[in-house]
Amino acid sequence: MSIMLVMMLMVLLTFIGTAVDLGQLYNRRTDLQNLADSAALAAATRLNGTSAGIASAVAAAAAVAASMKYQYGRSIVWDNAAIRFSTSPGIPGTPDANWLDVGGASVAGVATNLMYVRVDTGALDPALGLVTLPFIRALNLQVNGAALDSFSIGSSAVAGRSAIPVTPLGVCALDPDVLNPVKQRTSGALVEAVQWGFRRGINYNLLNLSPAGTAPLNFLVDPINDPATANFAIADVAPFVCSGTMPMTSLPNAVRVQFPFPAALIDQLNSRFDAYTAASAPCDPVGAPPDTNVKEHLSTTAVAPAGQTAAGTSLSGKLLTVADPAAPPAATTAPSYGVLWSYAMAAQWVAGSPASYPNLAKTNWSTLYPVSSGAGPATGTYPATNTPYHAPGSSYKLAPSHPGVAKRRVLNLPLLACPDPVGGNYSTATVLAIGQFFMSAKASVAATRISGEFAGILALPIGTTVRLYR
Repeated sequence: MSIMLVMMLMVLLTFIGTAVDLGQLYNRRTDLQNLADSAALAAATRLNGTSAGIASAVAAAAAVAASMKYQYGRSIVWDNAAIRFSTSPGIPGTPDANWLDVGGASVAGVATNLMYVRVDTGALDPALGLVTLPFIRALNLQVNGAALDSFSIGSSAVAGRSAIPVTPLGVCALDPDVLNPVKQRTSGALVEAVQWGFRRGINYNLLNLSPAGTAPLNFLVDPINDPATANFAIADVAPFVCSGTMPMTSLPNAVRVQFPFPAALIDQLNSRFDAYTAASAPCDPVGAPPDTNVKEHLSTTAVAPAGQTAAGTSLSGKLLTVADPAAPPAATTAPSYGVLWSYAMAAQWVAGSPASYPNLAKTNWSTLYPVSSGAGPATGTYPATNTPYHAPGSSYKLAPSHPGVAKRRVLNLPLLACPDPVGGNYSTATVLAIGQFFMSAKASVAATRISGEFAGILALPIGTTVRLYR
């Protein structure tokens, strides 16, 4: 009986010991995968197409490694050999020749399209992946003639861009002057910066503009940009209008477009106002969350505007607004300018190419926005400081019923050197810049209106959504 008990205890201890050793392997594998995932994600968020971005990515990965521990408190020593960069996420087993080390990726001009990171813990200190197996060693197991007393493991991860925050609504640049995209506009003693023909703080109807004639020009941009096929079906494009993203790593210089922007996609923009209806399908609060402020900014001027957007005019054979010509068209009054400065103030011109332009004061409205009769625009209930979107109080703010994301009402839109419209078919257009337009009010299918207050030009490179690929 005692012999049987001893034998049973030995078998039981063997199972327990083996379980302990296998548990160590599992825990170490988890630690290494967490390290690889976290380092790859941190590095990928820093990539911006420059050598400085490569350096920042390496530093971010090293910082993650320094913050983590393994084997109950042991520190991790980073080695740049563990990180590599590529132009695509690749597939498992991709040759190292397609992945550049830090030195190769840092060469001037090479980093432009390197938007993916691979972190391999196998290139770090071998001790990091070495797990001793004392209980299994006691069993005197052998593999290929060698005692199985330890095991080396490693983990890798690939992270990179998955989408850019650009809505697939193409708007014509009102002044497509590539050599001089920022013009000076003089109003009395004030000098305003006008970017690609747009004035900051002016509400434009994005569906009623054209620099090339008196008929509106607007386009649906192919959000997938697959060279093999066009992707303009409403069901295919609607999710990207909802989310305000396009599933690509960067916006190409030339995009495929279809004229005009479909009326069936206008309601999807209103998800930013917490509006989820059958007309706005398939938008939902998870994939297309509302803004943190869903208050429509309808009027803060002393005299109510004639419309949400600046009134249109077809002077000089172009479809513009009364705010765009050098002098106000006949019959321009204060209400003709629409809702002013709901998100952005007019920009003061300064020499050079600043990252941002200073704001002009609201006391300058009557000078900036002249009229042909009557008094010029006055601020009325405009907040004392800041713009209505950013101001506190129920007069300017309304919280959504679903969790919101700040500035979701700012649409990042491709500014195009507009091609000739081809109804029902697609053509190719050149992207000049990414314009930012704030939705001061809900878009309207009935009024054929998307109210977009110009808020400036999005700095390049464009920030992106980053995710793990493997």
